[in-house]
Order: sequence, then structure tokens, then C-alpha cells
Amino acid sequence: MTARAEKNSTSKLRAMGHRQSLVRNARMAQEWCGSAEHFHRYLFLAMSSALQISKRLRTELQQHLLQTKNSFSNLLTPDLLLMIIISKRNNRR
Repeated sequence: MTARAEKNSTSKLRAMGHRQSLVRNARMAQEWCGSAEHFHRYLFLAMSSALQISKRLRTELQQHLLQTKNSFSNLLTPDLLLMIIISKRNNRR
């Protein structure tokens, strides 16, 4: 394995572990918080700080959470939220 391939492999494994940790923490938070609003607030803070997203993207994500929490808050899972963040980040590149 080349040094570059090894580095990419290590980065992917680290990212997967980090993602699983975020999802696990978010699920625990949902149990502790009890309400969707508190859960979304916790999840937003956890994801945005962990992914070190920009202030502008953070604002957009927060607006998205406010718009969606009333309509389909039960469908907004940690996996879905992470996909939203990643797609928004990829669209900016």
C-alpha cells in the first residue's frame, strides 16, 4: 500500500468512527432530552462543532432545522442530518 493510499484509508476509518460516535451521542441525547426541539438543538451543536462547519452554513442548517422540526421532526434522524451537512459542504466546493 502506498503512503497516500494508507493515509486515505486511515482518514476514512477515522471519519467513520467519528460519524458513528456522533450518531450514538445524538441518539443518547434524544433519550435524555425528551423533546424534539431540545434534541435538534443538541444535535445541531454537536454536528456543527464536530464538523467545524462555517458560520454561514451553521446559520443555514439552523434555519433548516427550524423549518422542518414542526413538519417532520421524527424523520430528521442523525444520519439524515449528517447527509444534509455533507451535501451542503460538497455543494460549496
